[in-house]
Amino acid sequence: MKKFALAIGLSALSLVSLVSFSQACAQSAPAADAKPASKGGSGFSGQGGPVDISADRNENFQQQHKSVWQGNVVAIQGDQKLLTPLLTVYFSDSAARAAQSASAAPNMGKIDRMEAEGPVYLVTSTQKAQADHATYLAGSDTVIMTGNVVLLQDKNVVKGEKLVIEHTTGHSTLYASPKVENGRVRGVFYPKDDAAAPAKPR
Repeated sequence: MKKFALAIGLSALSLVSLVSFSQACAQSAPAADAKPASKGGSGFSGQGGPVDISADRNENFQQQHKSVWQGNVVAIQGDQKLLTPLLTVYFSDSAARAAQSASAAPNMGKIDRMEAEGPVYLVTSTQKAQADHATYLAGSDTVIMTGNVVLLQDKNVVKGEKLVIEHTTGHSTLYASPKVENGRVRGVFYPKDDAAAPAKPR
């Protein structure tokens, strides 16, 4: 089936600047680097800029202010990639009306919320996060991943039930499930060799 592609210049879509495993999957950005709150959000990568979405099928519902992407969905923003079978993008009603009145061309407006149904994967060049469901809320610039959350970096693995990422503060929190791992978050880390092998004498 032919793929549809759409580059969305948005202040939305977010899913994970993955938490540093060396900091036990929770880090806070320094105050000097903290981003000011944004009405539209910075996108699922937290980097801002356009999001390029492709899928086997795309349906747009102008009256409901939403766009549905189905089948092998790939969303790319910056150096991060979101993979999911189903992605629904909800747009702000008021923003859509303002954009529509200013232009004769159809315009959904600004993204208000994004829902990805699992399995959901967020991938960078060095890290990977997966979950059953992921939500991006543009108003608070927050990503929420729920259900069998697994964070991977090299051999390191951290597991939980719910991951909340606040892009405006750089703060991330991983919550446990009472049904898994005795209600505790669990991580397995493999330290790297600090000392390099000594050079052989010539």
